[in-house]
Parts: sequence; C-alpha cells; structure tokens
Amino acid sequence: MNIARLDSLVTHTPEWWDNWVADGYDKDTNKFYAGEKFIIRLKSSPAAYVWGEVDFGGSVGKVNIPQSALKLVSTSTYEYISEAELWRDDLVKIKNGGYMFNFHSMHPVNSLYKQADDHYIIEIVGDIYDYFQFHQRY
Repeated sequence: MNIARLDSLVTHTPEWWDNWVADGYDKDTNKFYAGEKFIIRLKSSPAAYVWGEVDFGGSVGKVNIPQSALKLVSTSTYEYISEAELWRDDLVKIKNGGYMFNFHSMHPVNSLYKQADDHYIIEIVGDIYDYFQFHQRY
C-alpha cells in the first residue's frame, strides 16, 4: 500500500452534468463555463488533512482551497474521501483557457508526515451567460 496517495477530480454539479451531457459530453468532462460551481473530490490514503489551490490569473487570481473547506465524507481503513464546493461571484470572470488545480495531502508516518500531491487540469470554454444565451436562442 502506498502510504501517501492522492487522486483528485474536479467535476460539475448535477445540474451542470445534465447540461454537458445534453451537449454530447461525458458528465465528468474537464470543460467548464466560467461561473459554474466546481465540485472537488479528493481520494487519499488516510490523511491528516488535505488542501489545494488554483491560479485563474487576471482579476480572479489565486484561489486557495483550505483544509477547512474540504469535508471528509467517507472513511475506510485504506481510503478517505473529501469533498468541497468552490464558487465565488468573481469566478464568472475567469478567462478562457486551461488551468491546473493543485492538491496536497499530509499523511502521518510514525511521528513524521509524508506529503502527496496531485493535479487536475480544467478548461474554461466560455461563461455561464454565453451558455444560457446560446440555449435561449435555439
């Protein structure tokens, strides 16, 4: 067993899953519209805590995802699952392009900690206002 393991997923709310699937994408596509709520799911070997960050540049800048935002939703002997929702008013201002979420976990190993890291890349392909205007016309 890997003492320090971390796997990340940044996905959509169920409402946005429906929108993406209706447009021909997998529900866990890494494409997003600026202004969507990000659902973060981290699977790790038992960790003392997890946290993350993403830099959207421009007027939004770096967004921290503190350990207090990530709630432990499932535990077993070998795996913890933590989840968070990331949304702020200014996220609608994210420019089109690729962005990398960086996640980290600290794992107790005797009296020391071992850190694990994982990354998840998303692509912003417009904003929620563009999406709804498009669908209102057609």
